[in-house]
Amino acid sequence: MEDIRIYHTPWGGRIWWAILVSLGFVGLFVWLIVDDPALRGDWRFWFALIFFGLMTLFFPLVALWERLLGRPAVVVMADKVVCTALWRRSEYRFDEVKRFKLTQMSGQEFIAVHFDKQEEQRRLQDASKTGRAVRQLNIGLVGAQENIAASGLTMKPQELCDLLNRRLSSDIH
Repeated sequence: MEDIRIYHTPWGGRIWWAILVSLGFVGLFVWLIVDDPALRGDWRFWFALIFFGLMTLFFPLVALWERLLGRPAVVVMADKVVCTALWRRSEYRFDEVKRFKLTQMSGQEFIAVHFDKQEEQRRLQDASKTGRAVRQLNIGLVGAQENIAASGLTMKPQELCDLLNRRLSSDIH
């Protein structure tokens, strides 16, 4: 089976959010200057200039980072699915997963990864104390320990979920 590479959309998902946040930072900086021109020589002006300037650059670059490097957000392989976020890489082997289910939370779509009981217990035990708390919270919210962010991808969330479940059912246990 051929690997399927799925990227973040260049004009959807996180990039609009990043542009809005960046514009908000620029607006706050301009407001700070207009509100009190005496601050221009003060240390607060330089702090604000550096902080808002870095934040204005940071968010769009984070949103475009994967696209610029050509690194896919999700790769569906014959035996597993690999999800790459900015600093985190997750692998879900099909022989450890029972099913994938599309869920929504706060306007974002996620694919809940439902592991078989043995793998679910292993992941829960291997997690740190904080990790266990996060996993328990995820179970309470969507019924699964881990999720794949499915909003803002080049493949529609329902199509991705269906693809993962097809690969799951074609996997020979």
